[in-house]
Amino acid sequence: MTTPWLLALAYTLGTILVLVVPMLLFGRELRVRWLRVAFHLWVLAVGGFVFLVAADLYLAWPRLWQGLGVAVLTLGALVGYHLLLWALARRPPAPGALPPAPKLVRDVVGWGIVIGAFMAGLALFGVTRLGALVISSTVLSAVIGLSLQDVLKNLAAAMALQSERAFARGDWLLVEGRRARVIDMSWRITHLRTSEGHDLFEPNAGLVMQRLTNLGNGDRPVGWSVYVDLPFHVPPHQAKAALLAAAREAPGAVAEPAPRAYLESYGEFSAHYRLRVWTREVHQLRRFIDGVNSRIWYSLQRAGLPLAHPVRNVELHDRAQEGPRREAEEQARRAARLAEVELFAGLAPAQREQLAASARRLFYDDGERLVREGEPGDSLLVIDRGRVRILKRDIGTGTASDLLLATLGPGEYLGEMSLLTGEPRSASVVSDGGCEVLLLDRAAVAPLLAADPAVAEMLSQLLAERTAATAARLESRAARAVTPREPTDSGLLLRSIRALFGLDRR
Repeated sequence: MTTPWLLALAYTLGTILVLVVPMLLFGRELRVRWLRVAFHLWVLAVGGFVFLVAADLYLAWPRLWQGLGVAVLTLGALVGYHLLLWALARRPPAPGALPPAPKLVRDVVGWGIVIGAFMAGLALFGVTRLGALVISSTVLSAVIGLSLQDVLKNLAAAMALQSERAFARGDWLLVEGRRARVIDMSWRITHLRTSEGHDLFEPNAGLVMQRLTNLGNGDRPVGWSVYVDLPFHVPPHQAKAALLAAAREAPGAVAEPAPRAYLESYGEFSAHYRLRVWTREVHQLRRFIDGVNSRIWYSLQRAGLPLAHPVRNVELHDRAQEGPRREAEEQARRAARLAEVELFAGLAPAQREQLAASARRLFYDDGERLVREGEPGDSLLVIDRGRVRILKRDIGTGTASDLLLATLGPGEYLGEMSLLTGEPRSASVVSDGGCEVLLLDRAAVAPLLAADPAVAEMLSQLLAERTAATAARLESRAARAVTPREPTDSGLLLRSIRALFGLDRR
C-alpha cells in the first residue's frame, strides 16, 4: 500500500475516532436504538467520504463520492437534529421557560430538515441541477397535495391540536356528548376509548371542527351540574341546605371548590334548582353523578322535602272547610312558638292565642336583612325556624364594618323595644342560612294592652331585666367597639309603653 493511501486511511481512522469517542463518553445513556444505528451509519459514510477525498479517488469514482456526500448530509441532519432534542430533554426546565414542543410537531420539523438536507446534497454534489430540482419538487408537491388532501388536512389538524395543547394523552374528552379518554394521537387519527371500552378512531381534521370539552385526567377538579325540581312551597333556603348537605356527602366530591346550589328558574310545575359539585373522578363520571343523585334523594327525604312531579293534579276541596283547617293548623303552630317566648310566658293562654291570630309568618333567604340599625320600627320578630345574626356598627375602629353581637335561633325574639317604646332599631338583623319568623306589630299588641293594663306592667319589668342583661353582655364582649344601652328601670319603661299605646287616656 502506497504512502498516499496510508495517509488517507490515517485521516479516515482519525475522523472516525473523533466522531465515535464523544459518543462513547457522553452517549451511554442514549437508549434510542435506531438513533444509535443511524449515528454509526453516518460515521461510516463520513469515513468513506474522507477516504475518497484524501486519496484523490473522488474523480475516479464520482458516483460513489456523490452518494456518500448526500448520505453524509442527510444522515448528519437526521442524527444531529435528534441528538439535539435528546440533549435538550435531559436538561432541567428553567423557571418560566416554555414547555417543549409536541412530539408530532418535532417529528414534522425533523422530516423537513432531513428532506431539505437531502435536496441540498443532491444539488451540492452535482447529482441534479438546482433549477430542475426546484421545478420537479414543485410539481411533485402539487401532485402529492392534490392526491393526499385528506391526509394533509389530518396532519395539519394534528399539529394544530398538539401545538395548542388542546388535550394530552390520558385526558377525558366530551365528544358530541360522549365521554372518551385519549389513548394516543398519530399524524392521521386520534385514538379514543369510551367508558364502556369502545375504541373510537377520530380523524384529526374532524376533531378540529368539533367543540371539545376537556375534563382533564383527574389532576384538577372539574365542576358538574345536577338539576333537581322541587315543589313551589319549599322555601329556597331549605332546598339549598338539603342539596348542599347531599353534595358534601357525595362519594368522590371534593371540598374545594365548595359546592353551590342555585334556584335557576320557575317552571310550570316546579322550581328548578341546579347543584354544582366538583370532583376529580373524571374517569368514572357516571358513577359520580349517580352518587350525587342518590345522596340528593336521601337528603331530601330526611329534610321532609318531596321531589316535584311533572303531572297535573286535579284536587277537589271544600273551600268552606279547607281554609279554616289550614288556618287552624297555622294558628296552632304560631301559638306553640309564642308559648316558648320568655316575653309572653306570663300571658294567659287566651291572650297568647289572641297574639298568635294577629302574627304573620315571614320568610327570609340567607343574607337578607330583617332589620336595619337606626331605622324606626314598630314590630317584634320571633324566630320560628333557622337562625339570625345580630350586628352592630363598629364605632370603635371608625370603619363601616359590623360587629357580631349574637346569633339567635328558634324561640328567641328581637325588636321588643321598638315595638313597646317606639325606639329606633338598636342593631341590624341578618338571616343566617335562611329563616322563618313570626312578626307581631303594634296593632297586634294594642288590643291586648287595652284589655288588660296589668300586661303593660309585666312587659315593662321583663324589658328592664332584658335591657340590663343586654347591657352587661355588650360591656363584657365589646366594650371598646359598642356603646351599651344604659339600663332603664321598669317604671320609666312602663310610662313609655302607656304613652305610646295611649293607655293614660283610658
